[in-house]
Amino acid sequence: MKILLIIITFYLISGPVHCSDVIGYPGAQGLRSVHMDRFTLYDSGEFVTVIFRNLSVQDTGRYQGGVWRVWSHDINLKVKSDPCCSRTQTVTGYLGQTVTISCSYPVEFETNIRSVYKLDGRSEQEVIRTSATEEHQDGRFSISSDRRNKVFSVNISDVREDDAGLYSCAVGNEESEVIYQSLFTSIQLQVTGENLFFTICK
Repeated sequence: MKILLIIITFYLISGPVHCSDVIGYPGAQGLRSVHMDRFTLYDSGEFVTVIFRNLSVQDTGRYQGGVWRVWSHDINLKVKSDPCCSRTQTVTGYLGQTVTISCSYPVEFETNIRSVYKLDGRSEQEVIRTSATEEHQDGRFSISSDRRNKVFSVNISDVREDDAGLYSCAVGNEESEVIYQSLFTSIQLQVTGENLFFTICK
C-alpha cells in the first residue's frame, strides 16, 4: 500500500500575503473539519490545517490559503521523487519485546524535525518526534538519528497488541509561518505472541 500524506498548517493573520515552499514525496501519505476526496481541512479559528492524501506529482503547484476568500498565504507545493521515500515495509514485533522501525530520509531534511505517525483511516497521530540532533524518549517510544547515513530509528519497547497497525515516517519544517509535515515511507507493524527458537541436536 502506498500512502502519501502531507500536513500543512498556517496561522490566520491579517496583513501582506506570505509565500512558502512545501515539499512532499509520492509513495507515502503533503476543530471543524471538511473532507473532500483526498483532502481534509481543519479550522481551529487560530490556524488552518490542510491534509493532502495519496500525493502525486500532479499535485505540484501553487495553493492559496486564508479566510472568506481573503488569501493570506501562498503555498508552493513541490512533489519530488526520491528512492528513499517510496518504500513500503512490513515489520514484525513480538509481544513484550522491542521492535525497531527505521526510516531513510531525503538529504534536504538533514536539519529538520523527524517523526513517526500512526495512521488509522483519516486519523493521523504523531507518536514521537525529534529535531536533527536530539535523541528523545516518550514512554515506550524512543527515537534516534544517524545523520551520516540519513536514517532515523524508532524503538517501541514492551510491544503490545494495540501497537499493530500502519505507521509512516515523516519529516517537516516548523521554522516559517507555514508549518508542514511530509509523511512518506509506510510501515505495517504486525504484532504476534510467537517468537519461536529451534535447536537442532545431532
